[in-house]
Amino acid sequence: MMTMPFEKVRTELLPLPPADEKLARLHDLWNVQRGAAPLPDRSAVKPESFHFMLGLINLTDVAEGPPFRFRLVGTDITQRHDRELTSKTTAIVRPRAYREAVERHYAECRDLRAPTLYRLIVSDGQQTRSYRRLLLPYADRTGAVVLLVGGSHHVDRIEDVVRSDGFLSD
Repeated sequence: MMTMPFEKVRTELLPLPPADEKLARLHDLWNVQRGAAPLPDRSAVKPESFHFMLGLINLTDVAEGPPFRFRLVGTDITQRHDRELTSKTTAIVRPRAYREAVERHYAECRDLRAPTLYRLIVSDGQQTRSYRRLLLPYADRTGAVVLLVGGSHHVDRIEDVVRSDGFLSD
């Protein structure tokens, strides 16, 4: 009997606009901020604009990399990762397969110069986390994508998040 190899991380590209209410609102905000331009300017990123997503937003510098630098990471995301990521790079994200998926998605959004929406599933074979992440690109004055705003919709409750060294290890 042949068994399927265990996938620690699985991702699925989802269609836009997002079906989740808050992610759809974040996507709409991005469209309003860009107006007729291909991308909104980085100066449009203001914390009060994302009040409805506080805790579930991250801002990531993507002008270079990978690795990419987390400029700001929401408190809910920090609790789920059980570590502070603000001012750190993606190099510390574990497990390796998850980090590689995150970096691939960030580079893809930057290079496509368009929003992306993914469902991510991370598992250790016994416990599983699942969430949807919308990435929105913002440009500098030259038009280069320099910042991504990421919004998350978690399927699990914070109480259900597995907090063990083994869960997010390589």
